[in-house]
Amino acid sequence: MRVRGIVGVTIGTARFGEMAGLLGDVLGLDALVAASGHAIYQSADGDLLELRASELDGGGAGGVTIELEVADLDEARCELEEAGLPIVDTDGDGTWLAFRAPDGTLVALRQELDLGDVLDGELEPLDDE
Repeated sequence: MRVRGIVGVTIGTARFGEMAGLLGDVLGLDALVAASGHAIYQSADGDLLELRASELDGGGAGGVTIELEVADLDEARCELEEAGLPIVDTDGDGTWLAFRAPDGTLVALRQELDLGDVLDGELEPLDDE
């Protein structure tokens, strides 16, 4: 498997408002999109960080998801299966999959990143006014 880059990080949290304040106001990340319980921020060099209220994902305690871009998703799937790491989630159309690392961290692999795919059409861009 060949990892092309770190696409982004998703943080699930029960304290969405406080985390949004930290990321935007304190750390100065640009909010690209925002909705109730869901926001995507971008650093000055283009790295993405997604913030989700944990109740959006069934009320879990939250956690971190690492998102990586790979050169060949089918090859990555085969290598994960050979390594005994089961796929725990997928989009069904072959653009991304997720597995749990040995320490429990959720790792998502994408063949290529498109911000529209990240948003799934559910958020509107923020106005620059």
